[in-house]
Amino acid sequence: MDSKEPYMAIKVWKCMMENYGESDLEEAGNMLVVELRYHHMVPEAVKYAEVMIEKGIKLTSSSLSKLKQMLGEEKKPILYEELLRKWKAHRVD
Repeated sequence: MDSKEPYMAIKVWKCMMENYGESDLEEAGNMLVVELRYHHMVPEAVKYAEVMIEKGIKLTSSSLSKLKQMLGEEKKPILYEELLRKWKAHRVD
């Protein structure tokens, strides 16, 4: 994923979701969430993290930790708590 093109990365992710199995999406999905975080695209990062969780694609604890940091900086700890609750409920090991 090219960190200069977050919107292109989102388009690639959507295409991958349609054409690849869940096991093939783990690395790309985590990269997308982290890249969106670096671009301060909070709603998008949370949205795609939730999509991963709901689809059973493993969101790594590292990605989740980075989201926690970002949401703390954005003064949105409630969003992180909700995301963590969903992650624990759907946890894929």
